[in-house]
Amino acid sequence: MLKRTVVAWSLAIALVPAMSWAKDDKWGSLSQREKERILQNYQRWNAMPDKDKEQLKEKWNQYQNLPPDQRDQIKQDYENQRRRRGR
Repeated sequence: MLKRTVVAWSLAIALVPAMSWAKDDKWGSLSQREKERILQNYQRWNAMPDKDKEQLKEKWNQYQNLPPDQRDQIKQDYENQRRRRGR
């Protein structure tokens, strides 16, 4: 369950920049590595079952409704976990 939650949050966090870049039409100014990462996340999202997509959307909405200090704490915890795992 923890792994699924971490994957869900990481996917949600990864999709945020992708959505904002697409909206601002900055695709041409992205590096090849950034483009590949966005495309991989998009493909992962498309391959995901609808039930999982709904759960992620609900989690994202919950996250957006949190006060900024709690969101910052979640981001910091996530980054700390990534560092401990060596990513």
